Amino acid sequence: WVANIWSNLMYAPFAAHWNMLGWPAAAVPVGSDKENGLPTAVQLVAEPGGEATLLGVAAQIQRLRPWERTAPNFR
Repeated sequence: WVANIWSNLMYAPFAAHWNMLGWPAAAVPVGSDKENGLPTAVQLVAEPGGEATLLGVAAQIQRLRPWERTAPNFR
C-alpha cells in the first residue's frame, strides 16, 4: 500500500490525491503563458460518478480555447 502511494505521488504529484480517492480528474490545455510561451493547463476534478460532467466541461474549454498542435519555435 505504501509503495503504491509513493509511486503515485512520484509519477503524478498533482493528480495523485484524486487518483487515490477515486475522483475523476483531467488536465486540459488552455494555451500558453504570455511571458515565455510555455504551455498552460487547468486541472478539473469531479465527484465520483461525475465523469460525464467532467468531460463536458473539458470539451467546452477545448472549444473555447483550442490547443495548438504544433510546438513553438524556441531559439
